[in-house]
Amino acid sequence: MNINQNYEELKNFFDKFENHQTHHRLEPPDAVVEPTFGILDLLKSLMTTDLTNSFLPTTLNEPLTTTHVKLSNHKRTCEIFKNYHLLNTAANTTNIIDRLAYVGAFVISTGYWMTPHRSHKPFNSVLGETYEYVDAQNKILVLCEQVSHHPPQTACHIQSENWELTFLLNQKILFLLTKLKIKSKTKLFIRFKDGNEFYAFLPNIYIHDLRAKYPWTEYKGKVTIHHNLTISKAVIEFTGCENYSRENCTIFDNDGKEQATIKGSYLGRVLYSKTGTPGETIWERNPFITFVDYFGFSHHTLQLNDPNYHVTCPTDARKRPDVRALETGDVNIFLLSTQVQIWRGK
Repeated sequence: MNINQNYEELKNFFDKFENHQTHHRLEPPDAVVEPTFGILDLLKSLMTTDLTNSFLPTTLNEPLTTTHVKLSNHKRTCEIFKNYHLLNTAANTTNIIDRLAYVGAFVISTGYWMTPHRSHKPFNSVLGETYEYVDAQNKILVLCEQVSHHPPQTACHIQSENWELTFLLNQKILFLLTKLKIKSKTKLFIRFKDGNEFYAFLPNIYIHDLRAKYPWTEYKGKVTIHHNLTISKAVIEFTGCENYSRENCTIFDNDGKEQATIKGSYLGRVLYSKTGTPGETIWERNPFITFVDYFGFSHHTLQLNDPNYHVTCPTDARKRPDVRALETGDVNIFLLSTQVQIWRGK
């Protein structure tokens, strides 16, 4: 099957799925479980350890799993397609410099999930756990599967009618006294309908002020976006919150000459400027309502674990009893079932 046949079948799938679309919940459940562990004892026990192989108290979790969400603990796969329109715009242009700019803006915008009050971690997925999400209105299909338990790795595929995004989430989480360093080994592939492909590794993430009620998070490091058919590239420098999370991106052509720049922040907006021209805004962070008392979730995040979502696969993450129990506030059940999930993963 060629790529055009694949996209045509996907279009037919979305048309059929719209007839089965369910009403998404708009409000969270009432029950919320507050942490009951000693944070200082926890920090002491985790010194210099790799957290990807450590057991953490389940009251640190939010009612999502890594297959629900991840482009990261690196946080949240399904949350990043919130800015899918940048890839749609990139798909509608044939100019490689412009495409690099919009793909670069998309990579920057993946920091969109970094909101205040989002301090809980997702449940670790068990081997074979899956997750699917279909947004028929915006023509987005998301498929994820936990393909390795030690080390934990999640394979994800996100597809629309004009592009597809694939990656294997691979990361190492280190505890550094007052912060976490999430070292990314995740390589992102973005393929457009005309066969052009771009790829890049994602930046490292740091989570600071672990002793505070609401830790804060930042991207930091350098990311290079490559084009598969030429040597054109975009180089993004994530400067971190000490520089107000300003990102600087330089786009180079085949001859290594600078052709354009992107400046801005995932906390605000992104400006695109070709050499010698004034900048224009190509992405702006929209304010969204968060449920501060419910893990800092947004309306979009709330839909990811909606029990009314129509799914029949028995391995889907929505069917995990511990995640559902955390939503309803049944502490004993979710503590017990988490132990069962860990045993299953082994």
